[in-house]
Formats: sequence, structure tokens, C-alpha cells
Amino acid sequence: MKLARTTVRLFRTTKKAHLTTVVVFNAYLQMISLGLRGVLSYNPTKQVKQVLHLQKRRLTTIYRSGVKHMIGYVSCMSNTVSMNPHLSIFQQARFAIVKYLCSLVDQSGRNVLRIEKEGANLSINLDKNLLDSVARPAIGQLCLQLHIRRCIADVDGGMALYNELTRLDETHLSWRAIVQAQQQPRPLFLMPRTVLEDGEVCLKRYPTTSAGIIQSWYEREL
Repeated sequence: MKLARTTVRLFRTTKKAHLTTVVVFNAYLQMISLGLRGVLSYNPTKQVKQVLHLQKRRLTTIYRSGVKHMIGYVSCMSNTVSMNPHLSIFQQARFAIVKYLCSLVDQSGRNVLRIEKEGANLSINLDKNLLDSVARPAIGQLCLQLHIRRCIADVDGGMALYNELTRLDETHLSWRAIVQAQQQPRPLFLMPRTVLEDGEVCLKRYPTTSAGIIQSWYEREL
């Protein structure tokens, strides 16, 4: 009961159906936010060459190990391959979901997701009325395709699919530039400590910086 009251207070509603819609909508927004941050893992200058048959063997291992690891594949070119320039396979997967959502439209031509530049920012326009009717079935079909290709070790088909899903064009690179410009330093978790001053217990705080962390460890004699 206490948890239910807290949930109602957070989302300002007592209707279960509406509450579910709000939670799902916010979950999509969270994934989209992570997907946009995921473009930061893209390094367009990364070029590593390997022999094709060695990469083919690696890809087969990836497909057998699970769907989520399929995104570490590389693009094949002639007798050599260029390593995928994404530095994180998980960030790459999140970006693929965002890109896929942007490609979905309903029968009337409405987009599930639109991401537009507004000056130095990005505007996320997500149609919550299309999440159940368009987005969820489409993502389900995409996961089914990935699962089938993994099960039958369809390396070429999987490569073609993920090449398209994770390829960045000029629009995506412009997103990357904006996200990179708006990037904030990673927050640091730093606990205060108690000290004795003139016989009284006082709480000493440290600045949430790298220097503050070093200082707190030094004064704790750790």
C-alpha cells in the first residue's frame, strides 16, 4: 500500500491504465536518451584491418554466444575488414534502437519518433499513442529476426541487417556533435567523514572532484 501511494504521488494518477502508459512512455524516453548518448561511443577515426576469414570465424562465435553480442560484428570489404568504430557494443545497440524507432510510421504516415535539431539542442518527439500499436510489434519483429539469424548462424544476413541498423549518416553525426557539446562530467560519489574538533564531532565534506576524492582517502589514511 505504501509503494502504491508513492507511485500515485509520483505520477499524479490513480488510474491503472494511464499509469501503465506513463511508465512505458518514460521507459522509451530513457532508452532514447541512452541511445543518443550512445553515439559518443562512435569513433570515426578507428580503422583496424584484419584478414576476412579470421573475422568470419569470430562472427560465428558471436552468433552462437547470444543475440546481444551480435552487435560487435564488422563490415566486410574485399579481402579485409574494417573494425566497427563503435567503442561499446551496448551503446551501439541502444543507438540502433533509436535509429529503428525513427524509421517507424503508422498507416497515416505519423512518425513514432522524430529527433530534430533546435539550435544547439536536440528535440525528441515521441508519439505515445503509437507505442503499443506500432513500436512494440515492430521491435518484436526485429528481435525475432535477430534471434532467427543467431539460431541458424546466418553471418551474412546478420551483418547486412546490423550494418544498416548501426550505420551513421550525416544526420546522426550532427546528433553526435550536439550530444558531445552538451556532455556533462560524470558525477562523483564522495562520502563525507566525521572528525573531532575541540571535543565535538563535526561532519567534514569534500569537493566532488578527483582532488576531493584523493584528499578524503588521504585524510582517512586508507
